[in-house]
Amino acid sequence: MSLKNTSQLDTIFEDLSRIASTKGSWRIKYTISESLPEFCKLFIPQQVEKYLLSMIVEKLLIDSELEVRSETLNKLSFVGEKCNP
Repeated sequence: MSLKNTSQLDTIFEDLSRIASTKGSWRIKYTISESLPEFCKLFIPQQVEKYLLSMIVEKLLIDSELEVRSETLNKLSFVGEKCNP
């Protein structure tokens, strides 16, 4: 089942993106990275590309914490598979 309401998705990912870019707890950002495959199951490929890829590239892969970057890289293949089924 995919979430298709664009305004709700925009709100959700604005919040997630904001959290991913803060200087706050690395554990929260780690959990976001860890949950990327679950997010991918909820969305159609276009939504994954629009919402997840920008957050991953712009926020999580350049995070100051090694654990966040490492977990994001570990989950990146799941995101890629969803974008190109």
